Amino acid sequence: MSNPSQPKRTRRKLSRGKKAVFAFVAVCFGLLLTEGALHLLCLAFPQVRYAISDERPSPFVDDPVLGVRPNPEVSDHDSAGWRNEKRLEQADIVCIGDSQTYGTSCRREEAWPQVLGHKVGVSSYNMGYGSYGPTHHLSLTPEALELKPRLVLYAIYSGNDLADCYRMVYYPERGQMPELRSTNAETLAAIERAEKDQGLIGGWKELQSIVEPPGNKEPSWRSRLSTWFRLYGVVRSIRKKLDEDDEVAKVNNPQHMEKKWQARKQVALEAGDSNALFVFESGSVRTFLTPRTRADIADLEDARIAEGMRLAQVAMDRSLQLADGKAQVAIVLIPTKELVFCDAARKAYGELPPTLVKLERAETAFWQQLKDFLDQRGVAWIDTLPALRDSVGRDINPYRESWDGHPNAAGNEAMAEAIAGSAPLRALREGG
Repeated sequence: MSNPSQPKRTRRKLSRGKKAVFAFVAVCFGLLLTEGALHLLCLAFPQVRYAISDERPSPFVDDPVLGVRPNPEVSDHDSAGWRNEKRLEQADIVCIGDSQTYGTSCRREEAWPQVLGHKVGVSSYNMGYGSYGPTHHLSLTPEALELKPRLVLYAIYSGNDLADCYRMVYYPERGQMPELRSTNAETLAAIERAEKDQGLIGGWKELQSIVEPPGNKEPSWRSRLSTWFRLYGVVRSIRKKLDEDDEVAKVNNPQHMEKKWQARKQVALEAGDSNALFVFESGSVRTFLTPRTRADIADLEDARIAEGMRLAQVAMDRSLQLADGKAQVAIVLIPTKELVFCDAARKAYGELPPTLVKLERAETAFWQQLKDFLDQRGVAWIDTLPALRDSVGRDINPYRESWDGHPNAAGNEAMAEAIAGSAPLRALREGG
């Protein structure tokens, strides 16, 4: 006699199987819907796409006058593209400069223009961007004056501003101001000879070949997969965020930082050329100097750099004319990391690499010529070199423990403090 309950068990088994299939289909359908929704979101909102893939907005957009200008789509840029929390209608201080003013190597709120505003208690607007020199400042002055500032601070960086002026005027891909070119046949011939001898950024390319050898990159298939399958991109972005948080935590871990320092130091020692990469260690301050990267583009004996100085002075004169009667003006002098450490390195090691000595002499001559030019015109200047050197003397590192030449948060703090205590800023505060 058959068991009457048997068919029921069979039916239950089939029912469970169907449920499993339905559940599987439902999950797949849900994943497909989510994937489709993510693709639509990525199309509609670029910030979503940037968050879950390796795609990033270009840091700059093309500009017919400047060549490039910062991109408003970058997360910490304002609607005009500048690195501020928001676009201001009016600002008491407008700061114009290059990456040293932009605040590369520190957070937006740690860049010296923002720190300065907090110290002085006024609104301060950052119009700095990498590769901008005094010729760019001239083009930016009308935009800065639209903010009706009481004070415009033009920051001059001795590391590459003269080269940037020269390249903006003479290089075809950057030649936005050809009208400023020299008409002196001797000068033009000297420039042509210098161009044939060597490029302006040879030292930089050499440094990159040392510190950033090819390889050691994440497989490109992961990047492509996160673009094709947005759900994978979400999972990958979460993992990256956790890794970033872990890396931030490691910054406060002495053992991790020591390991990182030793690895970088090994790179420098293996390079075996202190003129290219010089290891500085004294007290708790340690970093790397890159003399050759800066020496050639600070040398006024190079016809191109000498022409860059002429262009810088012409641009500053014209900027002063534009600002006359509309805002007070002062020039912020920002030295190279190498000049900041020269005295400390000489004290610690006695003898300096020849290229570092060459850079020290060239940069000192550069600053003297620029200060004389400004003094003749009665233009106030603020030298941040003493403040940065004082930080080193107090065992506070104003730069990262790497070959990066941009001041860190402590360095930006030191510069802001020096600027806040200067005569132009005292006059601004007293003016109410």
